[in-house]
Amino acid sequence: MSRRVRAHPAAIGAFVVGAIALAVAGALVFGASGKLFLRKFPVVMFFDDSVNGLAVGAPVAYRGIRLGQVTKIHSVVGSPRIAVTASLERGPFLTPDNPTGTDQMQRAMEEAIAQGLRAQLALQSLLTGHLYVSLVLRPDIPPIRVNLEKGVLEIPTTPTLLAQLEAGLQKIPVSKVPQHLYDTLEGSARLLQSHELGKALESVGPVVADAQTLLRRLDREVGPLIASLKGTSDTARASLIDITQQLDRLASQLQADTSRLMTSLTETSDTARGTVKDVGGDLQKTLAQLTPQIASLAAKLQEVSDSLRDTLETTHTTMRNVDGAMTGDSALGYQLRQALKEVAAAAQSLQVLAEYLERHPESLLIGKPRPQGAR
Repeated sequence: MSRRVRAHPAAIGAFVVGAIALAVAGALVFGASGKLFLRKFPVVMFFDDSVNGLAVGAPVAYRGIRLGQVTKIHSVVGSPRIAVTASLERGPFLTPDNPTGTDQMQRAMEEAIAQGLRAQLALQSLLTGHLYVSLVLRPDIPPIRVNLEKGVLEIPTTPTLLAQLEAGLQKIPVSKVPQHLYDTLEGSARLLQSHELGKALESVGPVVADAQTLLRRLDREVGPLIASLKGTSDTARASLIDITQQLDRLASQLQADTSRLMTSLTETSDTARGTVKDVGGDLQKTLAQLTPQIASLAAKLQEVSDSLRDTLETTHTTMRNVDGAMTGDSALGYQLRQALKEVAAAAQSLQVLAEYLERHPESLLIGKPRPQGAR
């Protein structure tokens, strides 16, 4: 008889809680949390184009990189524009590994708009016709903001190429095209039926005849001219061949002369090198012979220098002695002063005698006259 095992309610509850915890952990590990807890940044765009083919959930991409998705599409009361609200998970210039907060995302988007970020409708597939919002950089298009929704960042929009082409075609006055075409055809018919055209065609006839005559003449003269040109070409070719052969011979001769010149220069260089070696050897020998004589001469000059130094010292001592002897305090100095005084007195007497003889030259014959009254 089998025995049943009754499960405890607490064990069942613990098992369920553990399973839920494992599910949450698996979601966190395998990236589900990246979608569950990722911060969304709302933006709004106002399009003048038709949004047929754009649906909620359509991607918002920048150059193929998905940045978010469309969350709402609605018309604006009092405006022909269509408002498209989207939720961005990151900015166009950020990577998934560098998520930012709301304030940082706001600054990043405003900076991107200042650099030329614009929103544009683009085709996802030609088969389905589904559209998506493409963010492009067009700094040449000035940002035009509608400012119909407050508190949400607005991305300026730009029309698609097809919308721009359609707008350009709408500027063409289609109603006036048939009238312009009719006027053109009528003017062409009048021109073809005019007498002036007939006269012009008649005047063209002689010109055509002259042209045909000129062509026939050219046809006759072109043959000899071509033959002459061919003969000239053959002569020029022969001359070129002759000149080329002469240049080859001249180059061969120059090569031989250059070889001989290089050989001569090499021999001259070797001879000069030997001469330089001989001169260097002779100079070394001469210097070796002169070295003892130069040393002997230097020794003699040293002896003469020492002798001159001794002579100068002796002369200096003698001059000091003479200077001391000539001073006024010594006896020799006193005698010299007395002799000089006597010499000065004798010189003065001689000067007086010379002056007297100059006045009385006859005194040399008769003597000095006596004074009157003397006996």
